[in-house]
Amino acid sequence: MEEKQMMTNKQIKYMLPLYRTIHYVISLIIVGVIIISIIVCMCGAGAYGLIFGIGGTIAFAYVLFKVNEKIKKILTDNIINNVVKDVFGASAKYELYARVGPAPEGFPSPYDRVHGENNILADYNGLQIGLSDISLVREVYNDAGEGSLGFSAIFNGQWLICDFGKELLDDVLIYANPEKGKPDKERDVMMNYQEFDDRFCVKTQNPKEALSILTPHMMDLILEMENKANSPVHIAFLRGGQIHIAFNTKHSILELGNTKADYDILYQKFFNDLKWIADIIEALLKEYIFCK
Repeated sequence: MEEKQMMTNKQIKYMLPLYRTIHYVISLIIVGVIIISIIVCMCGAGAYGLIFGIGGTIAFAYVLFKVNEKIKKILTDNIINNVVKDVFGASAKYELYARVGPAPEGFPSPYDRVHGENNILADYNGLQIGLSDISLVREVYNDAGEGSLGFSAIFNGQWLICDFGKELLDDVLIYANPEKGKPDKERDVMMNYQEFDDRFCVKTQNPKEALSILTPHMMDLILEMENKANSPVHIAFLRGGQIHIAFNTKHSILELGNTKADYDILYQKFFNDLKWIADIIEALLKEYIFCK
């Protein structure tokens, strides 16, 4: 097992900007390699340009990957582990290169691959939870539906799983309406709550179950949830007792970004990244216990 790299705040202030600068320089070098290889190819030395471009890009991309790993390890060992336990309790565990398992029912569109990291597992107020950065990817085909054109991300954000252990008669799925204010023809239940019906589509084979779960308070909570996320939110109440909540925020949590390399500043940033989700779990816990 790799040892933790514990640093003082002074060392953090020195090392993180250093690695961030190296990251920036290497990114510029990769762009330069690609441009030079294109020029070489245009000058008639296609084979040499191709070899230079592919070889150089792979080499510097590997270095870039190692630099990113170094940055993430410094953050994990010195800040993120502390934040995770302070928000979700001493039993909480953080794994950088792990993820939760999204339920297909939790997203309105089919996908082919799942990528993820920044995994948090915890027993939070007696509730088993899992939270990860997740990317859902779909394979794209040509107009004839035959040749693959590659993969395209259709979801990029946070995926939260809460295991309430309360079995339902059927799944109740709440998907963010892609066209706010326009009725979704595929919905199964109208909640007779104008703002909620404008912003969400409810799918279920058991409308009574949906009406039982989606009390006025629960619908207000879901509306507030989407407002806080400032992004589309999809929720699946699964018959087995789990709730899956997908926040399509288009960004990752617990990332350095352009934040100043200071322990207190980074701690507060990461704390804020997680605290609003913890607040949602607490509100959901209080509401869901009494709505069934």
